[in-house]
Amino acid sequence: MGVQEPSRGVARAPEDELRRRQMIRRKRAKQRRQRLLLMLLLILMLIGITSFLLYRNSYAGVVSRGQQALGARNLAEAEVLFRRAIRQNPSRTEGYSGLAGVFIEQDDLPGAESIFLIALQTQTTNVELYRALIHFYIDTDQLWSIPLLLQGVDEQVIEGVADYFTPMPEFTLAEGTFQEVQEIALTIEGEMTIRYTTDGTNPSLRSTVYTEPILLREEGTTTIRAVGVNERGIPSLVNYRTFTIAIPMAGAPAVSPPTGHYTRPTQIVIQVPDGYTAFFTMDGSIPTIHSTMYVYPIDMPEGQTVFSAILVSGGGRVSEVTQRNYILDLGGGESSEETE
Repeated sequence: MGVQEPSRGVARAPEDELRRRQMIRRKRAKQRRQRLLLMLLLILMLIGITSFLLYRNSYAGVVSRGQQALGARNLAEAEVLFRRAIRQNPSRTEGYSGLAGVFIEQDDLPGAESIFLIALQTQTTNVELYRALIHFYIDTDQLWSIPLLLQGVDEQVIEGVADYFTPMPEFTLAEGTFQEVQEIALTIEGEMTIRYTTDGTNPSLRSTVYTEPILLREEGTTTIRAVGVNERGIPSLVNYRTFTIAIPMAGAPAVSPPTGHYTRPTQIVIQVPDGYTAFFTMDGSIPTIHSTMYVYPIDMPEGQTVFSAILVSGGGRVSEVTQRNYILDLGGGESSEETE
């Protein structure tokens, strides 16, 4: 009987086969995880690129790129980007402010201002656009343009920019002509400062501060111009009134003594009402404001004198002339008066 040959295949123990299959499953699971991770990374990259492109071309992204170009003084690129942003969203203000900045860098303030004014022609109630233009005026020291901008705008806009709006001062007395001294009072809404002028010029932020009624005592015409100034230093529109003080003119001055012949030393006296000045001559000529001013009684000269006097009001109006004819003869005995 011959010897039996061993089998060519070696039978594996059940434990080895189990380990082999587990290793295969783990390897396949690892490969799947790697593929999933790679796909996730690709998806995230696509999302990131898409988000970047979307932001880059969005309104905010275009404005940001414009600001970067403006900061680098690439003005042509900045202008293109800001105009693009305005086209994308005409109601937002960042594009207008950025474009105005391009013009400011070129020392073209009128051009910068026009960016906002043109937009406001079609967006008359866009409060944020008004605020952007107000900030432009403040940044470029054009405070007096703010009340002009807000003149006659919609009430909704005034409410939206209330912290930049200053009301005009009001006069408590209507303008006109008055025959006596007047006190002119001014009022304003809120905690505002009033500044004014009386010389006809427009008030500035350094003009006289109103603290009490303005007294008009001199004859003549006075124009009072006043503005309100809020706590931010922003002025109102100018309000003004014209007042004329015309005190009734006194008649010809009273002069004593009367016309006559005098033999004793005598003084000539002119009665000067309050608010008037007297001028006189002693040679028969008609006095003017350039003649001798009357200050105190005048000693009558010896001989014959033709004494003439006028009154001049504070406003420069001249009265009629009073004339007296005097003869002083100190050696003539008793005096005899000859009245007019």
